[in-house]
Amino acid sequence: MTEMHEQTPSGRSVQACGGGASLEDYPPPPATSGEILLGLLSSPNIAGWRWLQEQPERGAAAAVSGIDAGLLSADGGRPGIVLCTVGTGPRCSLSPYRGGKEAVAEAALTVSCLGATPVASTYYLSGPSPRQGAVALPLADIVSGVVESCTALGSPPAAGDAFFTNDVPGEPGLLSLVTTVLGLLGGTARGGGAHFAREGDAVVLLGDAIPQIDGSEYQRRWFGRMEGIIPDVDLRVEANLQQVVREAVATGVVRSARSCGRGGLAVALAECCLGGMGVRLNLDRIPGAAPAYGGARADVALFGEAATRAVLSLAPERVDDLERLCAAGEIPLIALGHVGGDSLAFEIRGEQVGVAVLALQEVRTWGLTEAGA
Repeated sequence: MTEMHEQTPSGRSVQACGGGASLEDYPPPPATSGEILLGLLSSPNIAGWRWLQEQPERGAAAAVSGIDAGLLSADGGRPGIVLCTVGTGPRCSLSPYRGGKEAVAEAALTVSCLGATPVASTYYLSGPSPRQGAVALPLADIVSGVVESCTALGSPPAAGDAFFTNDVPGEPGLLSLVTTVLGLLGGTARGGGAHFAREGDAVVLLGDAIPQIDGSEYQRRWFGRMEGIIPDVDLRVEANLQQVVREAVATGVVRSARSCGRGGLAVALAECCLGGMGVRLNLDRIPGAAPAYGGARADVALFGEAATRAVLSLAPERVDDLERLCAAGEIPLIALGHVGGDSLAFEIRGEQVGVAVLALQEVRTWGLTEAGA
């Protein structure tokens, strides 16, 4: 483990949570990228969100094409309120301050992918009993991260709560955070959701955050443990990226938008295909794979996790418009390929990967069953 240090608002060093994970301790598994992708896509931690999305109260929630959020309308008309809830699992235990920032950023970006503006948030903390050891400083760091992220992204916390019952006899308890961000839709039409929608559309990645294996679902599912320090969130860049995404969706520049969250870029691309459209991509230029970003392993580039990234699809003739928005917001844009075919097909560092859309849909359905949906 590589030692890392970071001063948090409470004055505690992040090193108290452990060091950064070394890739030497995580040799590539004996599986293809396609097999790893299907395994992650079936994980209840990734698939399980839809169970919540499909529990509307008296028809108040509106269906959205593949987006990980709920749309509500008080008068039964066009939805005007967007809600997204994100749970961090053990990521806050690994990096309390960073985990607090990341949870709010992920929820706010998902809200922004519908063209909505974040305006408020809530959070709920759980953790071990104080009798098990010192939890005050880690909890303070989580709250500091939440508040800092909420302030930077325009969604001040309206309420917060904590519950100290996460005790397992003989085992150290884990800190966890659930945060909800509320957004408002303006008068302009919202985008078409998060699924790829039209043959021939361009597919792009916004943001150049470098993914890491630390605390990722890939690390948990394929290596059986969670350790390290999760990547930090540059809130200035995050705010700029969300503004670009909101404007692109609200003005109709893009047809679909999805944040890259749990499972990394490969899972985000797979989820974009669940509406039935495939893609043809070259991923040699994505952060973590390209030599300019240190040439990390392809599996970490595909399945490692980091905030401040979004996958967008749009008509080829609108790419110039999106590039202008990105230039104004100082947000990197990486062309990935085009929508088309009946599979998620991509090349990365010499590996050719192809997974049928039907297989992605079947695996996701199985994952939902495992999650109790």
